[in-house]
Amino acid sequence: MLPLSTAYIVCEAFGIEASLDRRFREAPVFYTLFGGAVLLGAGLVLLVPKASLFKLIFYAQVVQGILLPLELVLMLIVINRPRVMGIHVNSRTANVIGWGTAVIIGGLALIYVWQSIAGAG
Repeated sequence: MLPLSTAYIVCEAFGIEASLDRRFREAPVFYTLFGGAVLLGAGLVLLVPKASLFKLIFYAQVVQGILLPLELVLMLIVINRPRVMGIHVNSRTANVIGWGTAVIIGGLALIYVWQSIAGAG
């Protein structure tokens, strides 16, 4: 799931065609990113055969959790631009909920990183 969502996010961010409904020649960047991410993940597993797959999955999710606040902030910035969203910009209530969520998740990510560093020392 991670390689697919990453390929979609990168292509959408740069306005590049991204869809599994398209053929390779219609969306070459999307399929190249998707295939490259799958190969990278498979290569990691094959290069470190004694690594616990559970730990790899766990740490991939940790990285996503740490990056989530950044993603939320970027989405909130985009969704509040009338040039991009037209009349569908966020309402005041949606902004309060969105920014509150970003702050809470960001704080939790910082606490996690702090505890990981403090616990390792």
